[in-house]
Amino acid sequence: MPTSCPIPQNVNPAQANGFRLSITKLPDIGFFCTEANVPGLTLPPIPYMTPLSTVQVPGETLVFDDFQVRFLIAEDFSNYEAVFNWMIGLGFPESHDQYRSFLRNSNTNQPQVQAKDQLIKGFSDGVLQVLNSSNNPSKTIRFVDMYPTSLNSLQLDTTYNDVVYLAADCTFAYNYFKFD
Repeated sequence: MPTSCPIPQNVNPAQANGFRLSITKLPDIGFFCTEANVPGLTLPPIPYMTPLSTVQVPGETLVFDDFQVRFLIAEDFSNYEAVFNWMIGLGFPESHDQYRSFLRNSNTNQPQVQAKDQLIKGFSDGVLQVLNSSNNPSKTIRFVDMYPTSLNSLQLDTTYNDVVYLAADCTFAYNYFKFD
């Protein structure tokens, strides 16, 4: 009996250097974004005890890896400062008024929320579009309820011989992501 190897409908591999990023609260990040990752996810198994051995069965709680982004910093630091201010608003290091001010000034295009759900204003949705060989979106990944958890330090150095552009690494947590 001859074996057959089916040929897939689309034989073009995905490109790693074609993508677009859009984050509702950070509109300037997308233009300057140079790297982003499609996070991994884990479904930890649950041990199920039997009289003879322990059997692993699929768990029920997914664990999503962090979403990491690298972007060039605008000359006026506006995109870096936007992430910084978002984190300051969530962490309010000086006073509770910083958090209240952040919620009041939060630019969100999300639906109106009730007072008990004001925390939702601290979140933002994001979209990562992977582009095909014609630079058209081939896959859209939507991150739901994301917020920044880390922003790297910046190294300034007068000993560089060439122009070196500042870039920032930012890590985001989120509830989940899905393919649209």
